[in-house]
Amino acid sequence: PGDIKYLIEYSKSENRKLQLNALNAIVEIISPEAHDYAIELLHAGKHVEDAISILCKNFTKRDSAILSEAVKNLTLKKDHWHNAFSDVCRLIEQNSDAPKQLLLYLYENTICSFCREYVVRAMNKRKMIDYYIFQELKYDCNDDIRAFADSKIKKTKTEKYLINLSFDNKDHYTLWLTDNKGIIDDYFLTKGNEVLTFPTENMCREYASNKKMIIEDTPCNNYVLDSGSDFCDDIIGDCNKLLGNWNIISDFARSIGVRFSGDKSKYGDLYNKIFFGCNLQAIRRDGEEYLPVFDDKEKEDIKNILAQGKDIVQNNILEIS
Repeated sequence: PGDIKYLIEYSKSENRKLQLNALNAIVEIISPEAHDYAIELLHAGKHVEDAISILCKNFTKRDSAILSEAVKNLTLKKDHWHNAFSDVCRLIEQNSDAPKQLLLYLYENTICSFCREYVVRAMNKRKMIDYYIFQELKYDCNDDIRAFADSKIKKTKTEKYLINLSFDNKDHYTLWLTDNKGIIDDYFLTKGNEVLTFPTENMCREYASNKKMIIEDTPCNNYVLDSGSDFCDDIIGDCNKLLGNWNIISDFARSIGVRFSGDKSKYGDLYNKIFFGCNLQAIRRDGEEYLPVFDDKEKEDIKNILAQGKDIVQNNILEIS
């Protein structure tokens, strides 16, 4: 068009049809005037959906904050939100200066499964899909999103580690598998609803070799699983061992579809206390060492969790001898 000011005037008309047609025309225009008008509309809170689309067409790096705010304040009850969401996603795909964090907001809030698929693929390109989102994708109502998740699982390579679960003075060697990327859950070698174990390390390695499984060249990780008072009192004083047992039991239970009390949200604070008590260098850096003190209730909870964990392992192994 010639001078955009006429379209801007028409967009302010009391004639609804003229107003909408003018806004639809401005959405297609790239010009400083169109950009400034989009900012004006957003500040005024008018025609927000169209203003977002106009701004996407005329986006500059300094517009990231106002665009993010506008998108997050957009009501999904009106029809125009769909065009606005699509234009934002297209902008992020085409412009590296656009705020890519909006993809997560679009994923969580769009009510269109087709748009969500587009967003998921855009997030995947930018490595924005974490473990928790991936778990959601496996159960999405969109067939193509579920197929995408399944294909990622099939293409994901797992690393296999030798594990020894020791209890009641007896060793149980098995394999623990992980992708180290969070695409799939860490899990144990199973047959049916039981975890396969072997009485010796050599037997486990021989089984893996026969199945053409390559075990990582690392020492076998040993986990002593007990629920006696002396053992519990000792392990409570060693957060690294305690966290290791907690995590490995959780993986074991998940591998066979059994509920583990340690996974309950009510124990989240206790788990975090143990985690920070490990004083991992990446978290503590040069800070003061954290030495957690557990009260009687927390000690009792830990003992009950370890006791239930031992029962889960003890009752769900299939030893190959």
